[in-house]
Amino acid sequence: TVEAGDQVFGLALDAVVETVKVRREEISRIGAAAAFVHRGRTLPLVELASLLGAPSDPSPSGACVVVTDIAGQSVGLEVDGLGGRMDVMLKPMEGLLAGMDGISGTTLLGDGRVMIVLDLPALLA
Repeated sequence: TVEAGDQVFGLALDAVVETVKVRREEISRIGAAAAFVHRGRTLPLVELASLLGAPSDPSPSGACVVVTDIAGQSVGLEVDGLGGRMDVMLKPMEGLLAGMDGISGTTLLGDGRVMIVLDLPALLA
C-alpha cells in the first residue's frame, strides 16, 4: 500500500520492482518534469498525488519512491508514504466507474474502509 493525498491506495505487487528513499538534492528538474539517478540509470519521477489530482505533502528531506517497470521502461513513482504488504480480494469496478483508466478495482479493508487498487500501466501511460 502507498499513501498519496491523505488516502491509502493499493498497488499490485507484480508492478513494484523496489522502493527507495531519494534525497531532494538528488532529484533534478527538467522543465516541468523530474528525474533521478538510480543504479546508474536516469529514471523519470512522477508524483502519484499529482496524477490523481490530490493534494500532496512531500517530505522536505526526501522522497519515498516506488520503482516500477511499465512495458520495459522503469519509472519512479513518488508517494507520500509507504504502507505494508497485504493479500486482498480484488473486486472489479462496476457501474459508472467501470471504465475508469488507472484503477484495477477495490478491496474492503479490515476496518470497513474501501481501498482503491491502482493499475500502474494504465495510470502511467
